[in-house]
Amino acid sequence: MRSIFIIAAVFVSNLSFKPTSNVPIADDPAALYQQYCGSCHGRKLESFRSRTWQYGSTLAGISAIIKDGVTDKGMPSYGRLLNEDQRAALSNYLLEQSKVMLEKSANEEVYSSAEIKLATEVVFTGADVPWDIESLPDSTLLISDRDGQLFHKRKNGEVIEIKGLPFVHNKGQGGLLDVCLHPNFVSNQLIFFSYSKPVDVDGKKWSTTAVCSALLIDSQLQEIKEIFEAKPYFPTNHHYGSRMAFDDHGLLYITVGDRGRENENPQNLQSDCGKVHRIKIDGSIPEDNPFYGRTDVRQSIFTFGHRNPQGIAYHKGKKMMWVNEHGPRGGDEVNLLQSGSNYGWPLTCYGINYDGTIITQDKTKEGINNPEVVWIPSIAPCDAVFVSSDLYHPWQGDYLVPSLSFGYLNRCIVKDGKVIDQEKLLEDIGRMRSIEQGSDGFIYIGLENPGKVIRIRPLW
Repeated sequence: MRSIFIIAAVFVSNLSFKPTSNVPIADDPAALYQQYCGSCHGRKLESFRSRTWQYGSTLAGISAIIKDGVTDKGMPSYGRLLNEDQRAALSNYLLEQSKVMLEKSANEEVYSSAEIKLATEVVFTGADVPWDIESLPDSTLLISDRDGQLFHKRKNGEVIEIKGLPFVHNKGQGGLLDVCLHPNFVSNQLIFFSYSKPVDVDGKKWSTTAVCSALLIDSQLQEIKEIFEAKPYFPTNHHYGSRMAFDDHGLLYITVGDRGRENENPQNLQSDCGKVHRIKIDGSIPEDNPFYGRTDVRQSIFTFGHRNPQGIAYHKGKKMMWVNEHGPRGGDEVNLLQSGSNYGWPLTCYGINYDGTIITQDKTKEGINNPEVVWIPSIAPCDAVFVSSDLYHPWQGDYLVPSLSFGYLNRCIVKDGKVIDQEKLLEDIGRMRSIEQGSDGFIYIGLENPGKVIRIRPLW
């Protein structure tokens, strides 16, 4: 059995989680925040500083949200775990911290890795959540903002908004998401974008993950065609997945999250959710897909048993597609995709529910593909890239994964197609949403709160 590389704050070989209700809960609101909120909202309260409150900014209103949760946005209820005094203390802490402005960093800061000194410099501002960065062949950048805008950062510094996008369902984790160039973009000008598509169901606004192709002509998208739509639709506003990558056969891989319905989607082959799909650029199904020709299965499915995969990258040397996905509380994963394989969610898992209850005692089972990497506690991995640029030659072949939760870049050191070690880079730089190795060889990272894109410049 292949060994699994596990990063853990505290890890024992016979790991067993118990419901948090049986574990003493600190009364310190800062500790409560780190225990229950930091994974999703940022370890330094990034989501709460200088924010606009969606559900009111009164102590009573905040406490009610903590108690009851927001189901359709993926926030669990903590009414069973936290008593009234603890909820009040946590609410007051959040309200006070929301008034603290985030510190503004200098335009360029210097960091170090084991082999390289690094300078970071801001190259783009103006997107609230830069969900993806895509480098064009001329080294200019496309940047998707989750609110539904697509920007083109040109060489002269000018920023142009690309027109022609469809209306996006910009709620919760939804909006305009990934952007991907066709491998022959220079000749065909074809791009692909994913987004949360609004759908009317009995007069109510539901949504799903959809992918369209389009021609990028100057600053306009033309001949937009929908080539993938995940079914069924759901009223929830989270776990869209929505990353894309091409293999060297020109086939497009699309990740779709479980939409917060882990008991009905990931193991159900008649649902598109909780899966990685593989299609041709016109939306048709490759004949060597694992379920091709079966009428009882969604034939675009390539792998299943996923929770919320938000990073995907193709390892050209090993001809393998790697995916990283958000686990629950603990248990984020990197998985190496194999056609037709089951990656376990929620039958196997290294994490627990956000309220501390057990999901499953099983870390592995017969017929389940084990992850290559597991992170405990969760780092909230979002996006990924394999390094091929000579500018970072000690990192060549390594797998870089941004951390939303802890605000650092996680370097998975890869040898012979296996992760043999890891290194934290750019610690405390902020919530990392996206990463791209540009056509110019530089690595670019999208940060939230405030939204910006930085370039990593090696200093030899």
